Amino acid sequence: MVKQLRWSPRAKQDLKDIHYWYKNISSRKVADRIINDIRTNCKLLCNFPFMGYVEPALTNYEQCFRTLVHVPNYKIVYWTEGKFVKIATIFDTRQAPEKMTSIIKNTTQWVCEENAEYETKAHTPLSSDKE
Repeated sequence: MVKQLRWSPRAKQDLKDIHYWYKNISSRKVADRIINDIRTNCKLLCNFPFMGYVEPALTNYEQCFRTLVHVPNYKIVYWTEGKFVKIATIFDTRQAPEKMTSIIKNTTQWVCEENAEYETKAHTPLSSDKE
């Protein structure tokens, strides 16, 4: 079964930030190509949702977060749920790896639906995490 893509607010903003960065350091053509490549890989996940590996830093959540490494330097962090592939964030691997964990743990911007509240396996709501 072919799945549909859902983008979180965080992932949408990540794409805008990536585009802005490359447009300013290189050119709009380069920025457009990188964004189109990332989107193509995300669409590929609709046909092959398990091609990314389980993200070891994010195993204590109900979702099975997976990552697909996209060249240059980006991880597509996603999970599958029903008929959807849900894109949580596009993470720049040149950053500290702990930042990816912090994005999931300390914000709700990675959630793809309004008012959805996901929990860790320890059943601690993300919205109450203060760490």
